Amino acid sequence: MSASDVSRRTSALGERIPTPTLLKIESARQEPGVRRFYSLLRLYDIPFDIVPDLLELESMAVAPPEEADPELLLKESVELWQHGRIGEALARVFAVREASSRGEAGRRTRQRVLLSFSIMARHLGKIVLAERLVHDVLKDDPDADILPNLLIQAAAVWEDLGAIEASLAFAERAAARIDPTDARRVGWVVFQKARCLCAQGQVDAALGELDEAERRFAECGDTEHEVKTRISRARFLLAAGDAAAATAVAAAAAIRADGLGLKLVQAEALLASGEALLAGGSAPEAVRSLRQALGLAEAMDDRDLLFRVNFRLWKAYEQVQNLDRARLARESAVYFVKFIEKRSPEAAEARGLDLSGGRDAPSGKRTRRGRR
Repeated sequence: MSASDVSRRTSALGERIPTPTLLKIESARQEPGVRRFYSLLRLYDIPFDIVPDLLELESMAVAPPEEADPELLLKESVELWQHGRIGEALARVFAVREASSRGEAGRRTRQRVLLSFSIMARHLGKIVLAERLVHDVLKDDPDADILPNLLIQAAAVWEDLGAIEASLAFAERAAARIDPTDARRVGWVVFQKARCLCAQGQVDAALGELDEAERRFAECGDTEHEVKTRISRARFLLAAGDAAAATAVAAAAAIRADGLGLKLVQAEALLASGEALLAGGSAPEAVRSLRQALGLAEAMDDRDLLFRVNFRLWKAYEQVQNLDRARLARESAVYFVKFIEKRSPEAAEARGLDLSGGRDAPSGKRTRRGRR
């Protein structure tokens, strides 16, 4: 859509934006103003409640890439994401969004972009945005090729929102739409079912599903998800009360992820290892594992991961009686929880604190809660 097209369509919405003004807004040389801003949101069908998330993710993206081919940009975005280069991955997704052509081919490309964007948004803790993107594609008569992946993503998002039955329903629909010989997609569905079962307290059943998921991923050579299933296995074992086994599985997963260059997965494995060590009473070792995870999270600027690692470091430092570091980790957790939306006991606890001290501060000092 050209700038003149946009100008004409904003006029129909009751707030015409002249073409020269629009060009200045697009080049960041002029602020649109509130009324014009609302007109642009309506024109591009962007709900106002997700604008802050979009702006935040755009701020994380680096300079736009020179590559213009949408297919290559999508492929590059996935590879960069796997290696923890989040800003570059987001830049490519935004570039594809801008470059998508019109017509049926453009519609299919747009759907794939929105799905990729949803996956990245979810992993960065933007669950509401991730769900809205999935919702938009589901309404747009999704292409048959991406429908199973879209349903699997919907299942993952609804699990994050705490709606386990809805997650299972989407997983079942995904299972009905995939080829049973497609080992990777079958693995994704089974993996999601395992997570839901564990969330419902059915740990033994969840571990059984993980066995099947890991077998499927090994069958198709999907090493990334094979390692991810092992991280989940560590967390399921921890949920079952076997901290020693969980520690061993998580540590092995971290080594494997490091060898594959999967920085995000490695950080998750180190976090899981720290959680298991802490639960098993090995707080000093937990601190070492969590500090490694923190270094990776900081390098990637992954705010969801930064929250979860700092939260565990807070607890670990308390156990080793390093109260100054515990306070700093707690303050970091309270800061980063503002950027995520996933429901968890840890997030609920952090949201109930105040950066100046808050309840349950390691020093024992209580302060009046601030407003978020």
